[in-house]
Amino acid sequence: MSDQATNESPPSFNLANYKPIGWRIALWLAALPSGLALLLHIWGTASIASVTLFATIPGLALMLYAYFRIPDERLGNIKTCLLAGFLGGCLGTLAYDVFRIPFMWSGIRIFSPIHVYGIWIADTSRSYGITDTIGWTYHFVNGVTFGILYSLFMLKRHWAWAIVWGILLEVIVLLTPFAYIFGLQGKTKLIVIALSGHVAYGVALGIVCHRPQLILARWSALGKRRIAIYALVALFLMLPVFSNPRGDKDRRATDGVMLVEGYSLNPDYLRIEREQVVKFRAQPKKSAAIRIVQQDATFIANESGSDYYFQNPGVYQVYVNWLGKSRSSFIIVEPISETPPPVE
Repeated sequence: MSDQATNESPPSFNLANYKPIGWRIALWLAALPSGLALLLHIWGTASIASVTLFATIPGLALMLYAYFRIPDERLGNIKTCLLAGFLGGCLGTLAYDVFRIPFMWSGIRIFSPIHVYGIWIADTSRSYGITDTIGWTYHFVNGVTFGILYSLFMLKRHWAWAIVWGILLEVIVLLTPFAYIFGLQGKTKLIVIALSGHVAYGVALGIVCHRPQLILARWSALGKRRIAIYALVALFLMLPVFSNPRGDKDRRATDGVMLVEGYSLNPDYLRIEREQVVKFRAQPKKSAAIRIVQQDATFIANESGSDYYFQNPGVYQVYVNWLGKSRSSFIIVEPISETPPPVE
């Protein structure tokens, strides 16, 4: 690749440089529903499941059609934008998640929203292995579509603009009910972690989109076999994050019931309606102290089951309260769009 190609200056903000503008806007709109689906869901405007089915999937199909079926001469540099956004979005999402792994190891359930997304999309009453897979798939699709939203109009811009984009995405979320639904509001540490993770996302996305020809040429030069090896290594490194063998645990779980199993609860995520009672049941001849974080409540669960009443919608963190470490579970009380903000 010539120096002229790799050192090409970024285009000016002139509509003539973004031809064909119709296709560019159409593909930008096609990439939008994935991230928008979550906001519409928590606002109560439309369910994330319906937006995914009727808007996100058709949008992804349109982008694939444009990349593989539309001749290059009709799209200008749009195919480069799509590929750079895809690669930058994938690497950015990986950087975002890898950055957060140490906080997960410290005991913060930092990936819990991803599992909730899977339950909402599948519209199930509790978590299963398949809902975890759906949640993580949605998470990575979001990362890719955010990358494409950026690359379609910001290709070859300075890489720091992608950091601004990443921070903007998180700020938008923090200004919505998402912040208090998932316990971010007023939690400086969690907000700093979230913003820093989006900086990592922006750096990776920005590097790819800043010099796309060079990055994509080096990517292609790796060869399919080496890329596959790197992908498998990345998957192996991320396995502890999104792999949670279920099997027997799923079969033991029951709708509307939280089972105390050792120092954790089963299922990991339970979904109920407002004013529904959840039964917390301990093992035979045993009892356990149960802590509900958002309500600052602790009670004793026995083998016959202790009922707990959830009056308000929200996502509630619950765990077995003892002297050592305990893995939290979460109870999703619907309708989530009616979650009241915390009282100051």
